[in-house]
Amino acid sequence: RSSDLGEQGDGYDYDDADDEDDEETLEGDVKDYSLVEKYDEEFDIELDNFAMREPYDRIISCLGFGFDWTPFNKDARPARSLGRKSKYPAITGTYESSIIDSMYFAGTNTHSRDFRKSSGGFIHGFRYTARALHHLLEWRYERNPWPSRSVPYVDLLDYFLKRTNEMSGPYQMFGFLVDVILLPDNSDSAIYLEEVPIDVLKNLDANTGHSSPRYIVVNLQYGDGFSGPANDVFREDRATGEATDAHNSNFLHPVLFYYDKPIKSMASARLPRPNKIHHMVEDFLTLWNAPISHIIPLRRFFEDVLGEDLRNFSAESCFMAALTHTTLPLKCADYMNGNGFVAGKELRKAAAVVHSQFQL
Repeated sequence: RSSDLGEQGDGYDYDDADDEDDEETLEGDVKDYSLVEKYDEEFDIELDNFAMREPYDRIISCLGFGFDWTPFNKDARPARSLGRKSKYPAITGTYESSIIDSMYFAGTNTHSRDFRKSSGGFIHGFRYTARALHHLLEWRYERNPWPSRSVPYVDLLDYFLKRTNEMSGPYQMFGFLVDVILLPDNSDSAIYLEEVPIDVLKNLDANTGHSSPRYIVVNLQYGDGFSGPANDVFREDRATGEATDAHNSNFLHPVLFYYDKPIKSMASARLPRPNKIHHMVEDFLTLWNAPISHIIPLRRFFEDVLGEDLRNFSAESCFMAALTHTTLPLKCADYMNGNGFVAGKELRKAAAVVHSQFQL
């Protein structure tokens, strides 16, 4: 059997998902229990299935940790964070000591940035912040820019939908790791950066090696009233499914912030007011791929930001548009340049069938 008395330091209680069936788990404050080697008297308690009624063979102390400050002398000792975060070193948004230049921290030691706000104190969170630190150091010391991908505007909607439904870093480190879509001037392609620490945005060029006069920041976030001492997360109005009410979503959902000029200042992990904003309505399955609720509103947001028509068109529609309009949608550009449409697997298969039917 196992007894989980919780992490007294941070106030978290955990059950191991891999506990065997015959194990019992007890949650409580360690100060309410006494540990003795042997107790022969019976418990005077009405319950006959009290979790502590039998002795335990092994006791594992797992009550959190304290940062070891002893390796640092007085000239190289990092500052402590304040208040309840005092067991963590004080660091900047690039995971660097707040007072010691070029001293960086990784892993759970960086949890002061998102303490009780996101998952940076645990492996499912800090595996992404550690990777972000690597990218930051690659640029600072080796001048290797943050990894990026060039995405033509004509493919941006499809690429973004795929990325949004697969992104793990911003999902685990919600509110602290964001995707950034750079929109360079005089270009028909966006530059896509993944899992950028949110506090880096105020010095994006200096920290990543990328710059742009305007960009979109993609942040996964909860609604302001989702949880809290006075909020019932199971209340009747806890969720919405209407795209027109997406801004009132309470559960984790993507929010796109468009800025027509670089961010110069911001409060810690708080994005400034954008020029345009788009909420993708929350989804019970965290799948943002519904044509009406998710895709069409998102496409219209991209069209508004880019000033382009991102709808899909058939060859016939492109031909008719060329005869009746002076400007054409992006999806018709390749067709009108004489390239036709790029043949996918199904189109090639259909063409092979037609060819075989008419072959002499």
